[in-house]
Amino acid sequence: MSKTNQPAPMTLHHWITWPALVVAVISLIHVGTATINQYFSVLVLGIVSLAGGIAGVVLSRKARHNTTFLFSLLVILVGGLVIFLGLGAYSDWHEVRDNLRNLTTQ
Repeated sequence: MSKTNQPAPMTLHHWITWPALVVAVISLIHVGTATINQYFSVLVLGIVSLAGGIAGVVLSRKARHNTTFLFSLLVILVGGLVIFLGLGAYSDWHEVRDNLRNLTTQ
């Protein structure tokens, strides 16, 4: 029995890049629907997206696969944007908390 009919196994850069792309899309949806006090979950999703994108870039360059390389760069950009928005929400949340604290002490 020959093994010529079996498909080639999926390489590691595919196993990293496509789930990272899904996490990046989920993080963008979450940023659009999150409230200000959910900044921590936004930051976590952004960090996971960024880490997946970096791993995808490294593995795609090693495999010389340009499509997954470009999608990994897209994931890095989305992860950076989500982290930036999460840090902005963190700053706004602390400002609101401090304003409420000042109102209760007056």
